[in-house]
Amino acid sequence: MRMWKPRTLFAAGLMVCCGTGSLAQTLTLLNPPNTGYTEGGVYTSPYNISVNGTPTQLICDDFTTDISIGESWLTSATTITDINSTTVEGLKFDSATYNGNILGGAGDVVQDYAIAAVLAGELLALPSSDSADAGALSFAIWDVFDDTLLGSSSPGSDPYAALTGPQWSAAMTDLSNAITEVDSVITGGMAGSGDVSGLVSGGSVNLASLGISSLTAYTPTPNAGVAQEFLQVSMPEPSYPALLAIDFLAVLGLIAFLRRRSDRILS
Repeated sequence: MRMWKPRTLFAAGLMVCCGTGSLAQTLTLLNPPNTGYTEGGVYTSPYNISVNGTPTQLICDDFTTDISIGESWLTSATTITDINSTTVEGLKFDSATYNGNILGGAGDVVQDYAIAAVLAGELLALPSSDSADAGALSFAIWDVFDDTLLGSSSPGSDPYAALTGPQWSAAMTDLSNAITEVDSVITGGMAGSGDVSGLVSGGSVNLASLGISSLTAYTPTPNAGVAQEFLQVSMPEPSYPALLAIDFLAVLGLIAFLRRRSDRILS
């Protein structure tokens, strides 16, 4: 079964990944491919993917490669905490030519993956991925690496992803906000100016500054035209004081409940 331009197979999974480096992993697209939401005629992220036999949800950043339900492919899994010109080497979109419309022609792959990580984190934090918000974030992610998808004016021109005006506007707003957030924390760039030339010479974006612990990219091997690349983000765990406060409030709530119950029994 061939899916509608499984470009929509953007997968970002909320999993805790440790360390940095590349490991071989086998991915399989499961059926159904996602939690049910479609927009513009395609499924949106997150997608149900088996990673070495373990089902999880990932976010697809690749809108132009087709894959089928049940298809398996070999990937190189790279976990990154600092996105720079070295850590992005070997990823599917390790070129600065994909985001020409993001900053008016000035762009860099370091910023691309940082923007995608921000959007993926926002998507996974949604109360429900079966929603228009998930659709907008999915298209924003895809546009990072395929800037012809949304185009420069509503509603975009891709025949496999015809969006309504409101859908296009929502995706563009999400993309613009993520660009602004990443641009404000760029090391070596000129925040707010659209000049990211500093990144080319080794500047980096620390994901912790964006509220993300790490980004894992599952890049197909071999890279070109084989399958889609999927992303996974891990979010920081609550601090010990925060967990202690939550536990304390829970205990107080239980005491109050038992006290009210005791009062009713005595009366």
